Amino acid sequence: MKIEHIHNFRCIGGNVLHHKRIKKGKLYRSGNLFDVHKEDIEEMRRLGIRYIVDLRSDEECREDPYELPSDFHRFHVSALHTRDGLENFYFFMLIDKNSSSEEIRNAASFVHEGYRVLPFHNEAIQMILDLMRQDDGAILFHCSSGKDRTGVIAALLQKLLGVGDADIMEDYMRSNDYVMSNAIAHAEELGFCGKEKETLVYCCTVHEELLRSSWEEVLKKYSDWDSFFYQEYGLDEKKITHLRSLYVEDSDEK
Repeated sequence: MKIEHIHNFRCIGGNVLHHKRIKKGKLYRSGNLFDVHKEDIEEMRRLGIRYIVDLRSDEECREDPYELPSDFHRFHVSALHTRDGLENFYFFMLIDKNSSSEEIRNAASFVHEGYRVLPFHNEAIQMILDLMRQDDGAILFHCSSGKDRTGVIAALLQKLLGVGDADIMEDYMRSNDYVMSNAIAHAEELGFCGKEKETLVYCCTVHEELLRSSWEEVLKKYSDWDSFFYQEYGLDEKKITHLRSLYVEDSDEK
């Protein structure tokens, strides 16, 4: 599945226990929509997308704005708030050719912290869950590259709906198919080489250990995932069962 001018776009799926899977055409993820064209908008309509949740910071939205027709309902809720107040997770807006080695190393630390804090008390996740409960149109959520904030939230939703860890990780890692070549090229355009280039490319791509660090942080604080979803987002067994009834279906694969 591809929409020509929407980067890193795909449907969120995955296999659930007992020969079930996430329903197709309900949840979508992507990078920024700033280059969206008329034909892309028509394809979004064809896919039934009604709600857009923009996970970017205010700064990112000012730098790369976009507009959509009024039949799309767009919400902007920044998904990242670190302890030092940083919200921008798009590193080519934070790093330029004059950035020092220390600044690039700090960016890597910022990545790790971001993954550790994203799952908790996140208004963006709550917004998406509220829209999911309405169940009156497909939801697309995105950040700038569609890999970190979008990737963590997609993984948490898949966890909630019962998708296995292997499927979740496979979907998360697919972002490298979209971002890796651009990350390498952009780092080289900025004139970085050696360790600085390697660190910057790391920041601008996805890695299993990063998503696992989010999971580990959840299970440090909570005894299990049900406790996490209940304490953080008010989802008891009844509400989770209801969401699964809306978003999970029988699979053809036996």
